[in-house]
Amino acid sequence: MTDLPDPEEDRDAEIEPTRLDLRSADVIEPRIDALAKLFPEAIKDGKLDVDSMRAALGDVAEQGPERYGLTWPGKGDAIRMAQRRAEGTLVPMKDESVEWDTTKNVIIEGENLEVLKLLQRSYHGKVKLIYIDPPYNTGKDFVYPDNFREPLEEYLRYSGQVGENGGRLRARADTGGRYHSAWLSMIWPRLHLARSLLAEDGVMVVSIDDREEGRLILLMDEIFGEENALGHIVWKHTEQSKNDERFFSRHFNSLLLYARNRDALPPFRVARTASHDRAYGNPDNDPRGDWRSGDVRSPSSRPSLRYPVTSPEGIVINPPANGWRWSENTLEDKVRSGEVVFRDQGTRLVRKIYLSEQQGRVPENVWIGEGYGTTRSATAALSALLGGEAVFDTPKPVQLMDRLLELTTTADEDAIVLDFFAGSGTMGEAVLRRNAADGGRRHLVLVQLDEPLDDPAHPTISALTRARVRAVDADVGNTLAERNAGFRAYRLDTAALRSKPTIEEEQRADRLFLDEINPSRSDEDLLTEVLLARGFDLTEQVTWREVEGASVADVADGALLVCLTREMTHERFEALVAFEPAQLILLEAGFGGNDEVKVNALQHLKTANAHRQTPIELLVV
Repeated sequence: MTDLPDPEEDRDAEIEPTRLDLRSADVIEPRIDALAKLFPEAIKDGKLDVDSMRAALGDVAEQGPERYGLTWPGKGDAIRMAQRRAEGTLVPMKDESVEWDTTKNVIIEGENLEVLKLLQRSYHGKVKLIYIDPPYNTGKDFVYPDNFREPLEEYLRYSGQVGENGGRLRARADTGGRYHSAWLSMIWPRLHLARSLLAEDGVMVVSIDDREEGRLILLMDEIFGEENALGHIVWKHTEQSKNDERFFSRHFNSLLLYARNRDALPPFRVARTASHDRAYGNPDNDPRGDWRSGDVRSPSSRPSLRYPVTSPEGIVINPPANGWRWSENTLEDKVRSGEVVFRDQGTRLVRKIYLSEQQGRVPENVWIGEGYGTTRSATAALSALLGGEAVFDTPKPVQLMDRLLELTTTADEDAIVLDFFAGSGTMGEAVLRRNAADGGRRHLVLVQLDEPLDDPAHPTISALTRARVRAVDADVGNTLAERNAGFRAYRLDTAALRSKPTIEEEQRADRLFLDEINPSRSDEDLLTEVLLARGFDLTEQVTWREVEGASVADVADGALLVCLTREMTHERFEALVAFEPAQLILLEAGFGGNDEVKVNALQHLKTANAHRQTPIELLVV
């Protein structure tokens, strides 16, 4: 005889709250889901069956042992590093912030790989421009450990820069395999995670010098797809000749530009100047105004575009090698309208390109001159802004960042701009100044490690970053649209709230989860951890209320109600439900192990939801 379910157990099961997963986003799961939709036959028990996938792809799948691509010792570890979930959280630094309640800007202090993982839910697919100026590979020790808990010595060993006994490996710095492998292992997971933050029409820009430029191009081709490469810009960063180089004085850096989806991008255009219009004139008094000659040849070969053209003088003009730019009927229409004219006694065709129809101009890929700045001018400008000596080596000029903003965000003045190697904060200054100039509402997100500086006023680079943006905000804040001035400051720290550990985590001898809530953290600290887990923006509006003596956060006008009291009562729970939020988040520890309070609270919620069109979702941490 089959046992019947206990009605009391069934009632409790129906109203059991959902446990909130506080871990950072799983970067693999969305890819498995996408593959499952395309190739359901290749997913077995939630795992990818590689053989079934290969069979589904047929001849497209590469079978041979040799493949084109970039590899190095440690690449597998770098890939797994990107896939590992974050172990930390972000903690508000309100004393370091400016206009906390109204700003849409964020500055984060901490190791950027961990931060990129924490931002995945909140900023996935939302960032219009990502710019980074990562450490160039000079053979010196990297100060970017791939685990923010991990001491620098351990990172140097992992990345191949020291041996197992702690001794410094002495392979030739500028040619040794470890030299390149360590740098590639540092940058790969960061680029991989950054791509997932880009909007469909987003752009990633990386500054680099000639030491790793070739390998970085191969790496970005792999991560973004070669078809999404937009360009390779050469920027002349110095006017001073260096006599200490053996063969060439280095005067340029490169900027590599890649799109998330090149087809989703509008064409790049920059403002025209008088010098760009010198080629235009109106020698024949064309009523459509000034024009210049343009090409009539087709850019690609098509047989249908190869046909002879007869001029009014009766001269037959044979087609160019690829044919004409237009079909025969279209070309005849352009001749009748005067857009295409005959020249040199009817022996050749000329296309008119009218100045009035030009919307800006296509930017060039060699950037030289005052319009782009130099590291020397940038150093002087930073010193003048902060009123002291130069404390940061080779900052990028604001003009350079501004040109990137002009290319990528002019059509979207609400764009989010991310720089996770923020350095002195040049991109932060550029965003605020461009907003002030054009009325835009661009939002900045800067991430910078707290590397020490030999400067009492700015003891770390992250402190310098905040000081610079604070100074610019004071200069232009009153001109910013909708008061998008200031910034919220956060720091990376250990998680104070942890989801209930899995069986695997319980069995790990080195488990890192916390059994209890960190008592030193405020409710606002804990709230940030919850909001990251729920995918809310770091500048989301929060109103704090007192409900039955407990501090409660009302997030996004009732979308979420968060009560982190350690002493939940039935009266408090009823008052929270009365607000009718879409979601209610509580600490499970708040019930104090009192099953009666918990069961009564859940039964009250069940009753309340029975009278609502959209039930309140209850989550606990």
